[in-house]
Amino acid sequence: MLTIARRKRFIIFLLVFIVLAGTAGVLFNYLRSSQSVTAVIFRRNMRRVTTSPFLPRRPNVRYGLYIVSERLYVNNILSEGTRLRSFADNKRVIESATFTRLIDYANGFMLDLPVGTVFDFSKSPNFVTAEGDSFSAVISREWSAETFVCGYIAYYFNRFLLDERFLEYNGIRLLENYVSEYRERITVVITDWPKHLYNSYTYFYFKTGTRIFYRVMVRYRYDEARMQDVLAQIEDSFEFFRPMGRAVYDVSWYPVLPGNWTPETVSLYNKFLDPNAFMWGIFVSRVTTEGIAYEIPEMERFLGQPFDIVLAYVHLDEEFPTDFMERCYNEGRITLLTYQFTETNNHRLYGTSPIISLIREGDDVRIRDFARAAADFGRPFLFRLNNEMNSDWVSYGGVNNLLDPGLFIEAWRMVYRIFYEEGVTNAIWVWNPQDKDAPPNNWNSFVAYYPGNEYVHILGVTGYNTGTFYADIFGEVWREFRQIYDFIAYIYDGLFDSFPWIITEFASSSIGGDKVRWIDNMFRDLHRYPQIRAAVWFSYADWDFRLPYGEVAARPYWLDETEETLEAFRRGLMQMRR
Repeated sequence: MLTIARRKRFIIFLLVFIVLAGTAGVLFNYLRSSQSVTAVIFRRNMRRVTTSPFLPRRPNVRYGLYIVSERLYVNNILSEGTRLRSFADNKRVIESATFTRLIDYANGFMLDLPVGTVFDFSKSPNFVTAEGDSFSAVISREWSAETFVCGYIAYYFNRFLLDERFLEYNGIRLLENYVSEYRERITVVITDWPKHLYNSYTYFYFKTGTRIFYRVMVRYRYDEARMQDVLAQIEDSFEFFRPMGRAVYDVSWYPVLPGNWTPETVSLYNKFLDPNAFMWGIFVSRVTTEGIAYEIPEMERFLGQPFDIVLAYVHLDEEFPTDFMERCYNEGRITLLTYQFTETNNHRLYGTSPIISLIREGDDVRIRDFARAAADFGRPFLFRLNNEMNSDWVSYGGVNNLLDPGLFIEAWRMVYRIFYEEGVTNAIWVWNPQDKDAPPNNWNSFVAYYPGNEYVHILGVTGYNTGTFYADIFGEVWREFRQIYDFIAYIYDGLFDSFPWIITEFASSSIGGDKVRWIDNMFRDLHRYPQIRAAVWFSYADWDFRLPYGEVAARPYWLDETEETLEAFRRGLMQMRR
């Protein structure tokens, strides 16, 4: 028989155990499903911790080598010695008489390349770039979001490269498609390609037996005879192992402003540099016609103040909307003009790629006409080219453009040059990736699409609370404004600190939570992101893709969806004015 004292101790122990178990359960569920930065980082680290034991140990990287020279880079800085630093980003480069060996400890791989190959480690958390005589390579460590790695690669990486329609429309020939349990290799060649660009691509996939795999994309000239030996060298030498340390960025990104801007354009840009000013914007359906004439003014009357910015979209086969731009300017509004390289509103992605066509032709009369009209307009405006490029639902993203974000950059710079040649002195260029890479892989990271300091003036950020309509299909969850933009601030930290930021489009769905409360919380938390100088509400909807367009709103984003949602926005504006 238990004494009364022992019973009390047992009951206390049992209660403590129940409380701790319950707390642990709540904590586990939070870390498993929350969209907070803490939970996202935890899940990423757990992938690394749980997968590493299944990878081989680090090989003897010097075994059998006659070493001509050896260099160790620690956090992208050349080290005086060759001893690895714990928890750092270690990269070793060994030169032998016949090849250059790269050992990336933070990402857990080793491979041999031709003598004299040079490396760019600046985007090491996502990929390493190698440049050699007549070739370029991008090496990345990847994670399959699905357990069937081969299927994941086939769809999220290669579905366009292996589609006969896409290849035919874009003048691409598939030369090989080798798939085995441990490796995959695809080679394509592009016809009528500019001489200054490589016209052949080989993609290697090295599978580890876990959900981790490695991708090596090699660009080269198809008629370069030595490249078959280079490709064989890469394939035969590649090894993966347990990673050590943490990869870090080494970039210096800041806006280099054009010297040809008009004084009025400079004045507009300076408004986005004022930390004490904040601007609000809106997008509505048929914005260039009924939207600007009726819907926006009606909302403004209810809110008690005008919108500073109006968002509009123009596709590649459309003209510069001069009349709309003139109206916005005369009414004191700033136009955020989004120019998208699509002729089908991004619906026929397996057809001709406008990016590939532009690069192949070297020019496009439609873009030149558009630029001339922009120059004739003369008034300053925000110019957002090809937004959400790090996604697979646009015709100008990496997935359907040879899995090469470099082609996006090439096209961006071509358009920038055309604008310069046509005398456009009134465009402020906004570079705008999606907040989540899709597919969520390192080669497709937003950093891979950055076109250079002299080509970007403002950072556009985009993050939606999409609601839960597609919870069973895409795993959608309700995300508060703070969850979305805490994550954006985290991934952009240290990369874009020198830029003014604007939320080029955002909204909350009303399915899966309280939209009024979401708006209230948004106004409460907005001060947490001082670099954000403007925000544009996307007052429309995403429609259920399984039904004819316009039948069911899967993501109702309308700001004036109900009187209560519009009242919540008005209430927030009044609080900001105070």
